[in-house]
Amino acid sequence: MGLLQSIDETLVLCINEQQKEGANIYLKDIIKSLEKIRDIIYFKKEYTNEQRKKTAAGLHRIIVEDYSFANSELGIMLRKLADEFGKSK
Repeated sequence: MGLLQSIDETLVLCINEQQKEGANIYLKDIIKSLEKIRDIIYFKKEYTNEQRKKTAAGLHRIIVEDYSFANSELGIMLRKLADEFGKSK
């Protein structure tokens, strides 16, 4: 599965999770970050390795604001996506 497809599938999971009562308060920001990353990949925007690393690090920071969320199934998926984006070219 490609990174773009993984992002799209994870976005759907995040949006569904956001609808639940007691959802992580940072999901709105996480969704915005995923959409930004998706747009960078989809529109093949020029993004340096440094910019990719900073964007991925920013997403990581939002995810780990809530330790239990960061270690949930969705949190782990998000951290893996951020890592993959940060390493991609």
